[in-house]
This record gives sequence, structure tokens and C-alpha cells, in this order.
Amino acid sequence: MLRPYHLLLAVFCHVCIAYTISGQLSNVTTYDPARIFIRLVSLEDFSVQQTTLHTDYSFLFEVAENSEHELFVESLDYQFVPNRVFVEVVEDEVRGYRHSPGTPYVANNNTEVALPLAVEVERPRQYLEVRNDGLFQSGPLAAIWNNKLMLFGILVTGAILFGPSVLEMVNPEYIETFKDAQRQGMQTPQGIKLD
Repeated sequence: MLRPYHLLLAVFCHVCIAYTISGQLSNVTTYDPARIFIRLVSLEDFSVQQTTLHTDYSFLFEVAENSEHELFVESLDYQFVPNRVFVEVVEDEVRGYRHSPGTPYVANNNTEVALPLAVEVERPRQYLEVRNDGLFQSGPLAAIWNNKLMLFGILVTGAILFGPSVLEMVNPEYIETFKDAQRQGMQTPQGIKLD
């Protein structure tokens, strides 16, 4: 029969043999820490532990002796380096190795990482492109403005349509002589000279 002190002794022994995996994120600005996810996956039973960041952007996990884990540091706002670390707890020693996706879990082939883990920001993530301002950089007018052939065609069409009315306002006598010549050309057939 289990007595209450057996349970207390089991909890105390579990705390004594637990090892810690800790780390600190650096170069993180005032983004919300809830958008940064830190997971520790046990490679023996694939159980997942998740933790939240403290206000100083540090984190802490407790693991058992003789175990292997994969530590993932992910964010919606940043890309971190290293973002995957293979953690090995063997005989009172916690070692971490930088792990690239697609490579086997062999500690000898990977670069060793100092623990407590220092995670740096490689670059911020940008999801939306900056929109162009103005009609001449985006939209239907930009297609006309940026295409020289379309722009030339519109300018020539405008000159043909609105040129005579502009000329009439500027020089009315020239327009009268132009209209007289046009009327005379309509009265005489082409190619026949009247004497």
C-alpha cells in the first residue's frame, strides 16, 4: 500500500534527477512574446513540451536523464538561428547540437551548441509587400504610363481629336482658311483641274 510519504519521496526524487535546458533569445524587439513558440520534442516517445517566454525572453525545460530531445524555436515575426537543436542528456551532462532538417540524428556530424542556448534573430519576417502609392505606380493608369507604345497611341489620338478645337481657339483665321480649302477640295473631283 502506498503511503503519502512515498508519493512525496517519488516527487522529490524526480525533481532531483531532472536536468534543465534553458536559453535566451536576443535581438528581439517589442513584438508579442506569445507569437514565439518553443517546443521540446522527446525522441523516445515523441511527447511534446511547450513553454512560454519569460519577460526577459528566456525559457526553461526540465528533462530526465539519458534522454534525447529536439528543441524547436519558431516565431511568426522572426527567423531564428539556430531554430532546431538536438539535445542529449547523458550521464549528468547536457549537450546540444545544431540540427538541420533532413539530416540524421548523429551528434558527431553536427556542430555543438553551447548551453544555455543563445538564440539570435537572423531576420524579421515580412508577410505583406508595401503597396505602391499613387495612380502612376499601380492600377490601370500605371499600365498606360509604363507602356511607351500605349502612351504614344493615346497622345496621338488626343492630338487628332482635340487639335482642331485647340487651334480654333488659338488662331481663328487659320481655321477659316483651312475650312475654305476643305470646302473647295470637296467641290472639285480629285485629279481634275478647273480652268
